[in-house]
Amino acid sequence: LLGAVLAPRPSLGEKEGQGRLKLKLLNNSERWKADQKALQELLGAGAPPAPLLKAQGEEEKEDGKQLKEALQQRNEEIQEALQAGEAVSSIEARLRPKTFVFNFHD
Repeated sequence: LLGAVLAPRPSLGEKEGQGRLKLKLLNNSERWKADQKALQELLGAGAPPAPLLKAQGEEEKEDGKQLKEALQQRNEEIQEALQAGEAVSSIEARLRPKTFVFNFHD
């Protein structure tokens, strides 16, 4: 597809041999580069700023460290419960996630 428009040019100051109509491309990719760049920035298509990437990396390290500590603590609790003679089924029940639903519309 090629879009174009013919626009009349003013006749004042016109040079000899110069046409009266001017061809202006409407879908010229060069014409829209600035708009495309601005749109990509609005949509966040570019890479995040360096300070944000650094903060994100530090946060991921901290999250990994906290997860590792939580898993280690959970393993220690399980070992202590097993050494105390607690049944495996009761340990599993205690570790299983619980959901409570309160229905006030009877």
